[in-house]
Amino acid sequence: MNKPLRRLQKIKGGSFIISLPSEWVRQHGLSSGSELLVYNSGGSLKVVIPTQPNNAREIKLTDIEYTKYLLSSYYMQGVSQIRVYSDGVMGQDQKRELRNLQLSHAGLQVEEEGFDYIKFSVRAQEPRDIRLEVERFGSQIHQLVRDLARAAAQPSKEMCEDIYTRCDQLLKNYRLIIRTLALGSQREFDLNLGLPTKDLILYAVAVRDLGRTLTHIKNASQSLMEDEKGSTNLSKTLELVSEMFEKALRMFLTEQLDGVQEIRESMKKVEQLAATDASSGSDFAKSVVRLASYSVALMDDAVHKSIRL
Repeated sequence: MNKPLRRLQKIKGGSFIISLPSEWVRQHGLSSGSELLVYNSGGSLKVVIPTQPNNAREIKLTDIEYTKYLLSSYYMQGVSQIRVYSDGVMGQDQKRELRNLQLSHAGLQVEEEGFDYIKFSVRAQEPRDIRLEVERFGSQIHQLVRDLARAAAQPSKEMCEDIYTRCDQLLKNYRLIIRTLALGSQREFDLNLGLPTKDLILYAVAVRDLGRTLTHIKNASQSLMEDEKGSTNLSKTLELVSEMFEKALRMFLTEQLDGVQEIRESMKKVEQLAATDASSGSDFAKSVVRLASYSVALMDDAVHKSIRL
């Protein structure tokens, strides 16, 4: 198969030009003088036809939980204007729940509202260094796992509430990172993260696994708060999970795969250590095993990221 190679040509002033396929130009209705976006993308050069983003959405309020879910999804996928409306006067409880989303979504603000609608805009500062942001996010989750291990030995309501609250705050960071990755993939010339397409995909997958880890830490802290029974066995198991998570995160960031076998063996140990508590119906023990499984998932993300053609 012939590769579609084209030769660079040098022009006066030291610049270079390259011809574009005439079929592509005709297909998109372009002609001499048409403007194109040309930018660096993870080591490649992209030529893109300028377009206006479709970044406004409307949601008809029916079920409040479904509406909140849609609004959050639009936020995470990069939408900047979101209008929620109803057929009649919107209830104050419903408006209050919608306004409260400002607390859990960075940069989300009420821009305008009336009897039957509320309009949000997003003025978030998306991070440019996604690697550093994921490293910070992962480090904060790692600290939560370590604190959960301490709480498991001698649980208290204060410890569990602290972990639960910090999880909520980190979920806010999670949503912003997902939003950043979505914008970086769809509007790369507006938010260029400097990552190859493969890395962008794997960062999204890894952040999803980190988000699930965070959700299970939150659930585990709630189970522990309701039970309030300490378990030295599960505390030691969580220390092992903490080591697994730290190794998996480092592997993803550095692409050094020296800890793969250790993590796989540790997963077996976690299942064995938690088996007794899990068989007795302990929700906390089941959450511990799930936390370990997401460290394995993060390890898989690291292995996939390290393989380059």
